[in-house]
Amino acid sequence: VISNATRRGNARSRTYAAMMEVQRDAAELRKTLLSVYTGERLRRTLDWTLSSIDDDVSSYTKRLSDMEARLFERGASAAAAHGEWKRKGSGRIAVCTAVRATKIFQARVVSPEVKDSEEQE
Repeated sequence: VISNATRRGNARSRTYAAMMEVQRDAAELRKTLLSVYTGERLRRTLDWTLSSIDDDVSSYTKRLSDMEARLFERGASAAAAHGEWKRKGSGRIAVCTAVRATKIFQARVVSPEVKDSEEQE
């Protein structure tokens, strides 16, 4: 006769072994994905992103995974913004929406000249 404690111990043991196997599989998958996305395929995607700003790249992008397509879109957007910056120069830097939404940014900043003119009125 096997006691309940022994059964629970065996179940825990099997659960622990299964968890360890999942961890090993996850580590192996991480290594595989890292090698895939940092290898030749990533370099090719980066090359297409940077060298095809105004070209039709649909034949290339339709073969990309969802993650690669998002990476490509962000890279292409950054490359286009960089090209625009090079053409127009730095100019005035706009304040981002998140900063404009803060109370500190919305507070009225009064220069000494404006303050003096308001006091005279």
